Amino acid sequence: MNLYSATRQDLPTDVPRRQFLLRADDWALLPRDPVTTSRLYADFQEASGIDHEELMTSPMSKLPLPFFHPHLIRDGDAYDIRKRFRHINASFMWHPIMWLPTELTKPRFSENDNGYVDAIEDSESAMVRIFLELSAAGMYDTATGGWLDVLGLYGLASTDQRTHSRVAAWLAGEADPVLDSIDLSPYFAYPEAQDWALLTATEIREPLLGASYYRVAEDSLTILDVFSDPVRYTDTAHNGDSLTPLRTEVTSLLKMAEVMYRSVDSSDFKLPDGYTTMVDVLAEHRAKVQGFSGSYDEFIDEAIPPLTDLFTAIRTEYVGFLRVLLDIIHAYEDLGDPSDPAWAEANFSGGNEPDGEEEGRELDR
Repeated sequence: MNLYSATRQDLPTDVPRRQFLLRADDWALLPRDPVTTSRLYADFQEASGIDHEELMTSPMSKLPLPFFHPHLIRDGDAYDIRKRFRHINASFMWHPIMWLPTELTKPRFSENDNGYVDAIEDSESAMVRIFLELSAAGMYDTATGGWLDVLGLYGLASTDQRTHSRVAAWLAGEADPVLDSIDLSPYFAYPEAQDWALLTATEIREPLLGASYYRVAEDSLTILDVFSDPVRYTDTAHNGDSLTPLRTEVTSLLKMAEVMYRSVDSSDFKLPDGYTTMVDVLAEHRAKVQGFSGSYDEFIDEAIPPLTDLFTAIRTEYVGFLRVLLDIIHAYEDLGDPSDPAWAEANFSGGNEPDGEEEGRELDR
């Protein structure tokens, strides 16, 4: 089905939904602290069974997404979802991410004047677009934190082991009249505003990235406060060794922070002399933490303050992006539904872009 010529359908209001990783009022974009982000990634990978190298991450999202091997997808192909990954857990096939239309998963390209193809979006921008599409189509409900149960939509009990066996057989190549018929394309169809998600993702990318950097720093400061609580490591499980578990947790936080800040360099942020990327700075702090041999109290007094100073500086640098992002989000909320034929004209004919000057409302997501 062509998403851009099909008639759009809306999901019924009583569709079955399941909770998965996100909570009520959670936006799929804008990550939390590095520790939580790392846990969400690990939980996603374990639940899906998809290999690590087939998952893509972004500092702008809470969750990873499968890498859909777009170089294997050509226009007009009837691409078999069962060939997209080396392995998928049958129990995860209830999730709408596993049934995304092929057209939705392909990165956007354009042909320039010389006949060459230019990439319009990188993988991180594609992730933002896909998450926007998922929310707009009702596949993910922000208010409840619930994901559409695709198998339930088609009358199958997604938590039943018999269904898992049936799906496993289908993934192995067997025909199944119900599974063969699953098609979410009509719910993603916007024939009058086919590039709405691409345009929106382009509009919010810079403020979303900056706001994500702010949020990671803010939450990291909170985590460091929790780690510094002297009561945290006094239970008998640690056999009186309070330094080792503290050092391990701080190391994990910094290691994931390196992933979250992998795109930050000296052109974005005033780094200490001699450093060119934020990863270099964080890696240096991580090496000091791992090699620290003093006491617990000395660690709190000597190793934690430089980290607090660093994350405070990041938070201060990027807080303005959060305000701009909030303004854009609230502006788009006022502009209606992309399935309305007038949406694209109203949104992208000029004059509707928020200026980002007014203080945004709190975004607790």
